[in-house]
Amino acid sequence: MADTFIQFHNVSFRFPEQSIKSPDILRDIDLSIECGEYIAIVGSNGSGKSTLVKLIDGLLIPSKGKVEIDGFSTSIPAHLPKIRKQIGIIFQYPEDQIVASTVEEDIAFGLENYGVPTREMHRRVKKVMEGFDLMDVRQRPSYMLSGGQTQRLALASVLAIAPECLIFDEATSMLDPAARKNLMGIMKSFHREGKTILHITHSMDEADQADRILVMGNGEIQYDGKPDQLFRRDDIEQWNLEYPENIRLIKALNQAGILIPDSKLSLSELAASILRQCYIRPNDSGGNNPIGTQAKKPMVDVKDLSFVYLMGTPMQVQALNGVSFEVKSGNGHGLIGKTGSGKSTVLQHLNGILKPQSGSVRVGNFDLTNDEYQLKDVVSTAGLVMQNPENQFFEFYVGDEIAFGPKNTGYDGKLANRVQWAMEQVGLDFLEFKDKPVHTLSGGQKRKVALASILALKPSIFMLDEPTAGLDPHSRREVLASFHRLKQDGVTMIISSHNLDDILSLTDTLTVLDKGHSVDNGETHQMISDVNSMLNHGIDPPFIAKLAMQISKENDQRIEGIADIKDLVDRLGPANHGSL
Repeated sequence: MADTFIQFHNVSFRFPEQSIKSPDILRDIDLSIECGEYIAIVGSNGSGKSTLVKLIDGLLIPSKGKVEIDGFSTSIPAHLPKIRKQIGIIFQYPEDQIVASTVEEDIAFGLENYGVPTREMHRRVKKVMEGFDLMDVRQRPSYMLSGGQTQRLALASVLAIAPECLIFDEATSMLDPAARKNLMGIMKSFHREGKTILHITHSMDEADQADRILVMGNGEIQYDGKPDQLFRRDDIEQWNLEYPENIRLIKALNQAGILIPDSKLSLSELAASILRQCYIRPNDSGGNNPIGTQAKKPMVDVKDLSFVYLMGTPMQVQALNGVSFEVKSGNGHGLIGKTGSGKSTVLQHLNGILKPQSGSVRVGNFDLTNDEYQLKDVVSTAGLVMQNPENQFFEFYVGDEIAFGPKNTGYDGKLANRVQWAMEQVGLDFLEFKDKPVHTLSGGQKRKVALASILALKPSIFMLDEPTAGLDPHSRREVLASFHRLKQDGVTMIISSHNLDDILSLTDTLTVLDKGHSVDNGETHQMISDVNSMLNHGIDPPFIAKLAMQISKENDQRIEGIADIKDLVDRLGPANHGSL
């Protein structure tokens, strides 16, 4: 195998159905990737990241130029079987690559196609099922898996083939923090074995762990170099990037007069460095409890909700078991828990997609336990943005898709105005995007369309399943700002997310789910800052909360209630103004 494994020669790409006025998705790309490199690919939504890696696997063919894998051109059909045996892709939406009816059959599918002997095939299938905690669900229908389980299945199916190059296209975006940490460990493990790793991500904390970073922008490679050199620059926002959390913390500490020169310190080293320079201020905030919560009327009331998929069959799955919580009108409520804990199933009950088998669900004025309601009325009141946007698309063009809901629920105003308003809320330019085919959009842009399509209904309850997954940092800030405006206007929000920063930003109260049970309910900030409680529920706490705990261990004065960077910086003062 040649040292240069992947080679782009002046490559451009555009979809045949694109308007002649629209620019190429990729333009004049020249790129060399050596065997065994670990490369992160970052950039804004629509910058061409996913298109780049699909060209590597031959899923797309260049409109101009040539892509070679180990010397074989992807433009020659006879080369594709050999290329695809060497390249394994885990897509942004893993269900797109699930082809068989059960977990075990899907993992075996690729091995059968490549003629792997039966005994070796069984060995590999068992090994990856054990490695990705899929043994207990090996006979489960693939469509009955949670989002995280589907992602693990897609990864297991690719790894069973043992490719030389692994491409992860936002593969961590739907995973809980612990599973994400585990997948990052898997990437590093395969890199140590000499495999080439390409990782598309919007997480700069993940990108910082690569050996090399490619920054995509406007269909071109804007930066190609080391992570530490990129994050020493002060202009990365031009590419809609942000700094990794440890660097953001150090910048905030430096601004507060606490100088931390090294961004690669361990948790213990960072805590010790902070304590050498500052003292801990007393906590005078009086807590972070939402004001007036108790006086508000419940907008959502769930009591002892249970649900079993495929009830009465050998493959039945207990998804929910005794879930209870309530959400006050105008408040934000979070649902967190490990992958497969039941969060999406809860949301689908609140929207009327699933009917309670036991327990009760009241949403607004609707008792969803009985049949005395019209589903379209519930959907208009409680809008749900699903975890995977494609699951709720009906139309070909973006503008028609966003107009679909209002048009079919009796809206009698000017649809174009409602569509334009909804698109503006999520940062989609009306004139630029209204006539674009939905399937030509990037994953992040599709998520924005899904958000706008529900916003166009102007629901009084807005439910979001992983709302910022797949969004670049700039788009995430835009969307979060839109959600904050909706809350200020009195909209009740229920958010399921593995991103604890989103939960902290948008919610007042929180329910922790574990194996279908609601194991804890309480105030968001207090619960997330409690490291031991989060760990007991199988949730990886925020880095800042763990740092605060480490500071407490190394200091006589405890520092509690810390969930984000601002919390921590507010509690620290320069040492010359106090004592440790």
